[in-house]
Amino acid sequence: MKRYAAKPPFTAWILTVIPPFGLWAILTIFAVIGDPLLLEAGINIYLPSFLFGIFSIFCNLGVFYVYTRALIESGARTLAMKVSGTPPVWTPEAGLSPQFCAEFSLSDREKQAADELLSGKSNKEIAESLSLSTRTVETHLRNIYRKTGAPNRFALLAQVKPYITRELG
Repeated sequence: MKRYAAKPPFTAWILTVIPPFGLWAILTIFAVIGDPLLLEAGINIYLPSFLFGIFSIFCNLGVFYVYTRALIESGARTLAMKVSGTPPVWTPEAGLSPQFCAEFSLSDREKQAADELLSGKSNKEIAESLSLSTRTVETHLRNIYRKTGAPNRFALLAQVKPYITRELG
């Protein structure tokens, strides 16, 4: 399962940051070259240039907002399509599903540690039930968090919980 953080790609940042700065640079050059000529004619170019620059920045921020909203909605739709009709990821009887373990490349020991963790056991209890040291359990859990993208046990539980409630409810 892919983790959906709805982060805009780097190109979105480029497309929303470069145009305002490009316009600002063009207007600055125009002001430096055109200012002596326009001052002779009695025209002040700084205020219109400043307002145009501000306007272009707000326009680009609007484009970025619309792009980000579309990205989030697209990710949510994709996630909903993947989740609907999917077998449960974890059940108390069977543990983590083979598809979940295969998708995140969890080893057998990591699967066992994750099953114990999802059962609500502490690191010490997991170590006792699997006959491992606490440090080894912590290493397995760190690997699980890294592979699944969950920063901690609560995030991993939250990642799996919607499937649990659907199955058990």
